[in-house]
Amino acid sequence: MVYAVSSSDGRLHAFNFDGAEQWHYSASGSSDNYMSAATDGGKLFFGGGNAMNCVDIATQTEEWTFTVGAKVTTTPAVCDGVVYFATGKNEKKLYAVDIATVTEVWSRSLYGSLSSPAISDGKIYIGDKEFVIHCFDAGTGTEIWNRTTGCGDFGVYSSPVVAGGMVYTAANYDKGTIYCFNADDGTPKWSYDTGNWNMAQPAVSDGTLFIGSDSGYLYAFRDPPINGDLNHDWAVTTADAVITLQMAVGAVPAIDEADMGGDCRVTSVDALMILQVAAGSINA
Repeated sequence: MVYAVSSSDGRLHAFNFDGAEQWHYSASGSSDNYMSAATDGGKLFFGGGNAMNCVDIATQTEEWTFTVGAKVTTTPAVCDGVVYFATGKNEKKLYAVDIATVTEVWSRSLYGSLSSPAISDGKIYIGDKEFVIHCFDAGTGTEIWNRTTGCGDFGVYSSPVVAGGMVYTAANYDKGTIYCFNADDGTPKWSYDTGNWNMAQPAVSDGTLFIGSDSGYLYAFRDPPINGDLNHDWAVTTADAVITLQMAVGAVPAIDEADMGGDCRVTSVDALMILQVAAGSINA
């Protein structure tokens, strides 16, 4: 089944894969929506006017409505029994609402948001209209870090995506800069100016970042491999040395990242060098 929220009639529609509509649901005050619905545990969550709605998929009936002080402007994210979403002008908050009890777990002020939240490893990531991307603790709402991206009148509309210990997003101004930050502490890793406005949400597959731009181009980025990082976890550890030894004896195929000595072969010497990198004695 495919679920979509219409911006023309404000309804939540359910379609078969052949395009035939099976049912729809109308929530009060739900017109002019530009967000998607989220599913979890047999339930659908979507914003409608000044409320977050929860609909039972099996019965197609409303389970509950949680009213807020302004229009819900983001697609919700659901994790561990909590639904997260943000509101727009007149309130400008990020909410965490308990699904079972329909009570507010916490809320935090933002400068408005059209960027939907992303959840990873107990953290919530979201951008706002002041070009700031925030990272909050999902359980407590405590802000862990924030970073300013661009400048201008529109802010971060691009919903962040988290992969490989990094968070990716884009700023919606004339440079259309794409950003990569360390997901744990917000340390900037790289950025790239597309030269045009950017509201698209990035996607990551097999280590490659894909994102579209108002320039009419689709961009693909891939971080260069780290020498010695053979299990591709973005760190050089003793586990990589073990893999190197397996390569040295032919138990597994050798790859370029294992050739620490640069002599076009993988030996136990390379494993020793990886151990030294892991210990901080030498650089990769």
